[in-house]
Amino acid sequence: MHKAFFILIFISLTLRTLAQDVGNVVDEVLADVAEAGDEESEETAEMDFEYWENLVETKIDINTDNINELRSLPLLNDIQIGDIIDYRKKYGDLASIGELKGILSLSPENIRRLSHFITVNNASLRPQYTLRELLTKGSHSVSSNNKMVFERQKAYISDSTGNAKYNGGRMKWSVKYRYKFRDRIAWGITCEKDAGESFGFGDRRYGFDYYSMFLRIRKLGIVDNLILGDYIVRFGQGLMLGGGFSMGKLMSGGGAGGMQIREYGSVNENRFYRGAAATMKISKRLSVSAFASANLIDATCEGNVFHSLRTDGYHRSDRELANKDNLRECIGGVMGECRVGDFLFGAAAYYFNYDKTFVPRSQLRYASMYECRDGVGASLSYRYAVRKVSFYGETAVDKRGNFSTINTADFQPAPNYNLRLSYRNYSPHYQAFKALSFGQASRASNEEGLYAGLAAEPCKWLSIEAWTDVFRLPWAGAFNRMPATGNESMMRFDFHFNRRYDLIVRLKHKERNNSDRDDGIAKTGYLRLNSVYKPSEKLSLVTCLQFSRAGGEDAVHGYLAYQDLKFEAAKIPLKLSLRYALFSAPYDARIYAMESDVTGTFAIPGYFYDGQRVYMTLGYKMGKMTLQLKISQWHYFDRQRVSSGDSEIDGNRKTELSMFFKFNF
Repeated sequence: MHKAFFILIFISLTLRTLAQDVGNVVDEVLADVAEAGDEESEETAEMDFEYWENLVETKIDINTDNINELRSLPLLNDIQIGDIIDYRKKYGDLASIGELKGILSLSPENIRRLSHFITVNNASLRPQYTLRELLTKGSHSVSSNNKMVFERQKAYISDSTGNAKYNGGRMKWSVKYRYKFRDRIAWGITCEKDAGESFGFGDRRYGFDYYSMFLRIRKLGIVDNLILGDYIVRFGQGLMLGGGFSMGKLMSGGGAGGMQIREYGSVNENRFYRGAAATMKISKRLSVSAFASANLIDATCEGNVFHSLRTDGYHRSDRELANKDNLRECIGGVMGECRVGDFLFGAAAYYFNYDKTFVPRSQLRYASMYECRDGVGASLSYRYAVRKVSFYGETAVDKRGNFSTINTADFQPAPNYNLRLSYRNYSPHYQAFKALSFGQASRASNEEGLYAGLAAEPCKWLSIEAWTDVFRLPWAGAFNRMPATGNESMMRFDFHFNRRYDLIVRLKHKERNNSDRDDGIAKTGYLRLNSVYKPSEKLSLVTCLQFSRAGGEDAVHGYLAYQDLKFEAAKIPLKLSLRYALFSAPYDARIYAMESDVTGTFAIPGYFYDGQRVYMTLGYKMGKMTLQLKISQWHYFDRQRVSSGDSEIDGNRKTELSMFFKFNF
């Protein structure tokens, strides 16, 4: 009865409390990207949190003559960038962000989000700085993130010999130091240990489990960008070299791609390069980048052979420690882009080498892969943007001549209306360990698909986004024993009634046949109603109801209902966020929902089984010091054990504490 009562109250609240939370735009963007609702999306969003945080601090000059800087904002597509450049040619540099309202391809929502990441400067008046100023006039910061589970999990309980499976304590801990001077120079150090990993010195222990460092210098003569230490590389659409931020299947992004190198300071221990990289701006039309990396990475090895790379970054037990830094990876490459009129052409090539031989496992789904110890790859990309049309794509080839290609067309038939068509064809035999591409998987192989999307704002109070993706998997995969076909679709309606009221309705459906299910088909989908009521600038009430479905004829269903309260004090720098959630869902129909967390941590937990969840996040800023705390608890009604395996807790509750501290000086 109490569940039915809660849902009735919720529905009445939803009909009355419809508003838009304009608080944290970074969270808005990352929440949209993470809408795929899986662990990988959460990992990717957390990796890119610092990238967006840096954009908020340093901002990009909207009057820059470097188009790559504008393209590094995934919120802009080629048509919008072209309109900004045409506007500046016609009327001169923008004098204020508000002047963007004169560009028809930018909606009020586009401008609202962009305003947090851009600034307006006159490029001709940009000052030059001495070396002394670069090294002494910047800002320093030190931050610390801690997280732990209060209840003792199975792997931390000592056995009959007095030993526990995990070698370290229950605290997850990271420390970051950063120095920045405007957008010209930055350096940083990141240290991290996961829960269960040892902290100390001795046999195979070096204090923290993971260290990362970088130095970035920009606008140093012909060298537009120089990075020493850890960095990421992206070229084209990520078919060969995939890194950095991507808006995925969302229409709000521009499929930015292009040629990018940027520093890496995430606590994620994978997907980065270690060495040196530089971009040289030969002329206004020609840029060239080169990079070289030598890094030790985790892998499960048998003698001089490895079958797969370990990407979880865990080194908690002796078994996991045995996989640490087992493989030496050396990679070097060169990339170039040249603009000719309205065309932008790009080319890239790279060479990689491992000190052990990759041998695919014997399962059927790995049969399309081939042995290698070293190899080469090459890629061509293009962009053509004129008036209200933009075409872009990439074609890459591997060591054995296997191809993967993706080609996209964006159209803007009228202001506030955008269409996108994209076709991809990834060979089952194409092999690129650094690919991170658009599609059902990130490998840029074994996939053919056609995507169509629409984004529209027919009136001030309504915006619509819809897309569908039809795909074919020619070879067996992780979830299909034979070749498979499927489709995925999403529709989203944003009702902006006024400054205080907004309602978001989202529907999503995905199905794939020839799966590992007994009935030969897998279907998932959900309906979400999300609303916010903002009675004042300091208070907002967020209400959500979501229904999920999974399976074919024997489908299972679930629901999640939660109420958030967000409050920012007027006279003291205090922020408070509360949530109460009630849920009931089998694991196959689990529901992912983003929640407020401390800075630098991105939380999209999965709700399944029967239970409730509560959390409170508290933030206080005093001068140059910031302190944030979050305490959360899962309480399950239908079981007396939480999780399983090494993470199992004897009891029906799981309580977590997160802490964040930052000091600027």
